[in-house]
Amino acid sequence: MAGGANGFHWFSNEAEAAQFLRCGLWPFIGDDEAAAQVRSLYVDALRSTSRIEDDWLLEVSEQQDDVLVVWRGLFDTLLTGSDGFAKGVVSDFLLVQAGSGGAVTDVGTFIRYLDVFRGEISREGLNNLL
Repeated sequence: MAGGANGFHWFSNEAEAAQFLRCGLWPFIGDDEAAAQVRSLYVDALRSTSRIEDDWLLEVSEQQDDVLVVWRGLFDTLLTGSDGFAKGVVSDFLLVQAGSGGAVTDVGTFIRYLDVFRGEISREGLNNLL
């Protein structure tokens, strides 16, 4: 499972994320000389690995100022709220669902909630969607 909204994307494994960094991200960035240079940094680093959690990601981000990629973990990490960022997303989702418990039980509804990151759905309109 992979998906995304604006700059917030999720993946079921690191290989999907690596493939996105090789090919999927760049249509969003543009095709000027700076974007080509940044893309080459990521693509060169990904020639020898599909591991996203390795230190190379931070090193590539530090070599340029145009694209910052922050790895927060897999989609399962997001669902369980097992780090600070994921915990905030899950807490907000559960708040919108008005007392639905302490865990995400309906993955489809959670994915629809993530559409709020696109900016196409307001937080107020989200209540009608969910």
